[in-house]
Amino acid sequence: MSNTLRRGGGILLLGGALVASACSGGVPNDGASTPSPTNASLASTPPSDPPASPTAPTTPPTSSHPPPGPKAVAKRNARKVLDHYFQVSDTCLIHPKRAKKSCFDKVAIGTELRNNRNALANEKVYGTRVIGRVQVVSVKPVKVDLTNKPKHQPPVIPTVVFEVCYDVSKVNVVDASGKSIVPSDRIDHGRHRVSVYNYEFPDQSQWRVGYVGDPVKDPSC
Repeated sequence: MSNTLRRGGGILLLGGALVASACSGGVPNDGASTPSPTNASLASTPPSDPPASPTAPTTPPTSSHPPPGPKAVAKRNARKVLDHYFQVSDTCLIHPKRAKKSCFDKVAIGTELRNNRNALANEKVYGTRVIGRVQVVSVKPVKVDLTNKPKHQPPVIPTVVFEVCYDVSKVNVVDASGKSIVPSDRIDHGRHRVSVYNYEFPDQSQWRVGYVGDPVKDPSC
């Protein structure tokens, strides 16, 4: 297994992969709310505006900023899912006994969904668990391709690729007895390219993390 502590081919960038690695030979790896108004604001109502001049324009001013294009919208929504992915992955693997198999379904798909499920299964079987959370140092979009040919062989799916730099220095993985199983030569910082897919495009709620590539050659963050 890579010293970057990948999760069975994906990222917790640690958790499941480390768990799966430590337990090799066991389970096979398949792969704001709006603030309420204050009492003061309710108590004092400003005077009404004076009537508009008969010569005043009646059309509202147009915005100087055009609406975001399809790629900008896709990038924004894919990034939201990526952020949620890290939160969900950490939480599920920190509390494996309480986590359901379906806890990854809204953030991952395909390879990454299988990897996360395998990681959780390993924790449940072997009693291992993650302590601490992965710190995401930076996220940079590097590619947006909205080509949508789901019936093509192989399918071509709208994809947003991010380069993610992370820090796992405050993360530990322990066995059932509470002993750390983190390799002594673990590298605490790393950089991976993460692909986020949308198999139901243009539905912007369906972006899912689907693949985590090999470590980028320059792991500095």
